[in-house]
Amino acid sequence: MRDYPVSHSRLASLILLGFLALITLPYALAPLILPQNAVWGGLLGSADDQNVHLMWARQAQEGAFFLRDKFTTESLVSGEKPLFFNVLPALMGILARIFGVDVVFPYHVLRVALAAWALWQFHQLARLVTRRDETDNRLPIFALLLLCFTTGAGFLASLPFFGRFLFIDRPDGNFPLMPEAFFLLSAFAYPLNIASFGLLALLFRKLIEKSGALTAFFAALLLANIHTYDALPFLATATLWALWQAKNAEKSAMRVTLAAICGAILPVAYQFFVFRGSEEFRLKALTVTAPPDLPSMLLVFAPLLVLAAFGIRKWREFPAIPLLLLWIATTFALVYAPTTLFSFARKMIEGVQIPLVLLAAIGAGALWDKMAAFGPRQLVFALGLGILMISPAQFFGWIWNNTLENNAARWRVLMPPLALSRGDAAALRAIEKQGGDGAVLSLPYLGSYVPRATGKWTYAGHWAETLRFETEKFPRVARFYQGRMTPDEARAFLCDHRIRWVVEGQFEREFSGGVSVASQLGLRPIFRGGDAETGMTTVFEVY
Repeated sequence: MRDYPVSHSRLASLILLGFLALITLPYALAPLILPQNAVWGGLLGSADDQNVHLMWARQAQEGAFFLRDKFTTESLVSGEKPLFFNVLPALMGILARIFGVDVVFPYHVLRVALAAWALWQFHQLARLVTRRDETDNRLPIFALLLLCFTTGAGFLASLPFFGRFLFIDRPDGNFPLMPEAFFLLSAFAYPLNIASFGLLALLFRKLIEKSGALTAFFAALLLANIHTYDALPFLATATLWALWQAKNAEKSAMRVTLAAICGAILPVAYQFFVFRGSEEFRLKALTVTAPPDLPSMLLVFAPLLVLAAFGIRKWREFPAIPLLLLWIATTFALVYAPTTLFSFARKMIEGVQIPLVLLAAIGAGALWDKMAAFGPRQLVFALGLGILMISPAQFFGWIWNNTLENNAARWRVLMPPLALSRGDAAALRAIEKQGGDGAVLSLPYLGSYVPRATGKWTYAGHWAETLRFETEKFPRVARFYQGRMTPDEARAFLCDHRIRWVVEGQFEREFSGGVSVASQLGLRPIFRGGDAETGMTTVFEVY
């Protein structure tokens, strides 16, 4: 492929640098705008899900190879051995151990580095897919802009009319869609997601180039290990593509496709083995995460779908379009399969933005040629891109407000704060120093941070990672802190679930109305600290 002119190469580099600044700057500003008397854990957005990845990294930092779910106490009680392994959190933990830092530091270093790598992989794919002739270099730039700075029409969920009729990810309408659905949202918070984007771009480039079987094998191997959810749509697409081309495909093309399929199958097969061999893993995998209804999903992707419709009309000029369409159709078919078949249906949406953006870039190129009649094409295109950027602007506005209020708007749905009170943060450090295993009892606000900060289990810390969270675990926590258990019931509850530490901090005091059940049970306080503004936090030991 002929190299870009300097102007286009420089423009692509500027887009990359601007994107990296966009996903980094809010973290640099956060310490300046979060409450000054709070201790920030280094996370913005959905801290609960990020703490899951950091929980795995903490275990790898401590030398574990197989990783367990410390957001739930079933394996602590039963002694079930862990079988799960994920290479990316393992790498985070190893780096944290080597450099002697908290796992959140390699988490963010890898997040930004992988975002740059994934964007470069997409750029290479876009140059390959959109190449019409050696002088037309606009389409890859269009694709970069669309991937980096658009998140669809999800902002409409916050408007009165649309918000009444559409469910877009969350009932409060704060997110343009699931974070995994868009490159920008994934790069802002999730190294695992953004690594998957890059690996998918690399794999499909290899399928189109019909070369690099070994690279395709290892890329698929990593993809299926890091994010098995993404491997399933890829496997289905690659298999159907191989069958489609079976009669006429070159040997090199089939070799690459089969290598990628084999690479993906190995971790998927191992995950099935873990599913069969671990009751804890099986129950967690069966937790239903259904996608939004189809009209909401189509609305969110509407801007890309409209542009893609213009791109599809150019299928004679761009040979990769059939593969892109197969990728989109297969992904949506799996996402909207019955949840009895795929309980994690919504999580498979990740990566579908890539073919949509490529088709949209081709469509944008077709429209570019027709824009002269409406005025300067650059002005018209800039106006169109500005409209598409309303949704990410809304997202970052929400991030700013959420940081200012320390996630208070989402406390009612049990989402953790972004920064802990000094007392709660000190309590976690005190528990970390305690020897031996055991679980920590607290409300999910602090519980979300327990496994990552202390290396201990938490009884109730995450809506999905904590098994039976809504039906069993949280109701028990509520009964305990509100004093609705008899003393004998409370002691049996603590004993049966191997709870060794009970925390009474800012959130627990408000929830219980100031009543200390732990004191009434005669539990021994081993830590007390905090400040006058947020109050004191006490840690009790169960003995």
